[in-house]
Amino acid sequence: MIFLLALAGFLVCSFSLRAEEESSKEPYRLAAQQFIDKARPLYGQDIHYGLKSAETLITEAATPENLEQVFLVLNYYYALEDKEKMRAYADQLAALAQKLDRPDMTRLVEIYRSYTLALDGDYSAAIRELEAQLKTALEIRDHLAAVMLYDALALLEPFQGEFYIALQYAEKATRLLRHVPYEKRLRLHLYNTLTYVYTELEDLDKTLEFANLALDMVKETGLYMDISTVVYNVGLALQSEKSYVLADRYLEELLIFYKESGQAEQNIYPYYGLALNAYEQKKYPLSLSYVERALLFADTSEDFAVSLRQLGAELYALTGQVDKARDYRSRVEAFFSANPSYQNSQWANLNLRMDAEIAYAEGRYKDAYRIFAQYNEKALAQAEKSFSNDVYKLRAGLEATMRIEKAEQGILLERGELKIQQMMFLVGAFLVVLVVVLGALVVQRRTVVALEKSQREAEDANQSKTEFLANMSHELRTPLNAIIGFSEMMTGKVYGPLGHENYDEYADMINSSGHHLLNIISDILDMSKVENGALALHELECDLVEFVQAAIRVFADQARDRDIALQLDAPDNLPLLSADLRILNQILYNALSNALKFNRQGGRIEISLMQKPDTGGMRITVSDTGIGMTEEELVHVMKPFAQVQNSLTRAHEGTGLGLPLMAAFMKLHGGTLDVTSEKDQGTTLIMDFPPSRTL
Repeated sequence: MIFLLALAGFLVCSFSLRAEEESSKEPYRLAAQQFIDKARPLYGQDIHYGLKSAETLITEAATPENLEQVFLVLNYYYALEDKEKMRAYADQLAALAQKLDRPDMTRLVEIYRSYTLALDGDYSAAIRELEAQLKTALEIRDHLAAVMLYDALALLEPFQGEFYIALQYAEKATRLLRHVPYEKRLRLHLYNTLTYVYTELEDLDKTLEFANLALDMVKETGLYMDISTVVYNVGLALQSEKSYVLADRYLEELLIFYKESGQAEQNIYPYYGLALNAYEQKKYPLSLSYVERALLFADTSEDFAVSLRQLGAELYALTGQVDKARDYRSRVEAFFSANPSYQNSQWANLNLRMDAEIAYAEGRYKDAYRIFAQYNEKALAQAEKSFSNDVYKLRAGLEATMRIEKAEQGILLERGELKIQQMMFLVGAFLVVLVVVLGALVVQRRTVVALEKSQREAEDANQSKTEFLANMSHELRTPLNAIIGFSEMMTGKVYGPLGHENYDEYADMINSSGHHLLNIISDILDMSKVENGALALHELECDLVEFVQAAIRVFADQARDRDIALQLDAPDNLPLLSADLRILNQILYNALSNALKFNRQGGRIEISLMQKPDTGGMRITVSDTGIGMTEEELVHVMKPFAQVQNSLTRAHEGTGLGLPLMAAFMKLHGGTLDVTSEKDQGTTLIMDFPPSRTL
């Protein structure tokens, strides 16, 4: 009875949801119809036509005009993701940039070269290189390179399942667009990127929004754009809304466009979309026919070809053609063996679903059950990793769950227990769908509420911490200043002798401890202010050489007592530096204090100053021959209040704020602190200020 009630409830929910879905599709249909009507007259602005004229204008001359023309064509091939053409024109652009002394263009060439790694299938390497280039571009304020890097990363992150990171990169690119040349061209490409990302997120509203923005810009500016790809993406977004008729219309129109424009090799893409549409509607023979037609153009795209063979293997298995399914499976396996970087890609898990379908078609129900379970487990793991794509992953998990039950049915059939289990399979499958769908909605809502609550609690706690530290700073500093002042009067014997010689020593200890405690409180308060953005810089010009020499004189007596050599290496005519002198003094004090504290008798400390030739920024380097640290210890001490505990460091007092506070101060100046260390060999601190602070 419970099962029947649950089944009835599920059917009621299904019908109401379906009615709501059908009514909500009407605006989609209207918007989609308006979009295709807007796109059709603009097919003449497709990049395919722009390339025909742009390439003919390129010459061998080393002129600014020719450099701009090569850059334009390279941008076109970047939009089309033609890796061979990209590499060829990148080499040509690099040669021209060198002859014309254009380091800005040289940096752009490296972006294109790194992007081609992703087109080879190595997405992780491409993202690593692009992120490193982005850091450099931001440091030297190369806004053009930064915008292009943000756009490239936004295109690649979805292949790692990081859709919201992709949207963040796109948002950052939008902020910088007004400050760069080629603004309209870059904005147009960014609209294309966002159209693609929202297609992957199955958000038809946003997909249409940015696709329409792209078409409006083409119409307004006359720029060329990869219009066919935008139309393709909208077609796939319609598929996610189950508007299969409209999606088919989009894809069939692309077939006509490719035929008229002489791009028959591009047919792989619309045929692939049509195959997916038919598959979603369980029209397996029709889907297979599209797969076979698409594979006639397999050389156009390895990525799409392997996806088509995965789909083809599954379809052949579903239609009982096991031999053909295994043939497709072997080709897929050969591709993944030859391209190991794809093992963790978004396509890898589909191999399990394909294997499970083949096993089920061959009657190996236990194997099918086991493989479907693996597929379901990986699909759920991917869903947890990328919450932004949870709708797709949930659907995949549900499909896998249903097929697990189907495989179990086959096993029970072999045991002769089908009659009773058949009803339980149907009811259980409906219950699984109901529980998982409702559970996913509940979990999603609870997650949002929990995150909002955690954020509020963290903000309240942070504010309380700031107020507490400010109050405690005042409460502690007032009596400490009194202690320090009175102890100085006692050591100075302002009102005469203290009466006993031990009192002189005690007064010195009280004064020294008071100063030490006051320094600790100041460090903690400074760290708190930096973390909360409450520490403002009071910038002045300074002669860095004189400033460092003054700091060295403070520690000269300590170094002499321990026979430690202090050496300064600075060039003549070093430019002035703009910085907060109090904070700069504290940075140098901490650096030299640590170098002395953890050095050995008879050791050496070298301080070097220089202006970096590549960026023009100022660099301070402090190296010592002290005890050094391992990689694990170095990671540990970069955390606030952390200290490396060994026989030497335990002999010295401290809060563990030295290096973290220096790093925070450098970041406040727009600079960086890099620390390298080797156990028993010494430690080197490298402090780099941005070029904007060089006067």
